[in-house]
Amino acid sequence: MASFLPRPADQEVADLARVDRRLHQAFGRDETTWTPQQWRDYFDEIRATHASYELAA
Repeated sequence: MASFLPRPADQEVADLARVDRRLHQAFGRDETTWTPQQWRDYFDEIRATHASYELAA
């Protein structure tokens, strides 16, 4: 469950990096081989992570 309590900006950067790293491990480091669905999944997770911080602001 997402927490909507205020969190420091450094935490947002760390969380975004963690999502990026996890998805690159799952989809592969070479983004030119990603499918359109993988790109959608990637951006959906990045947006959701960012949105959880905007809601806390």
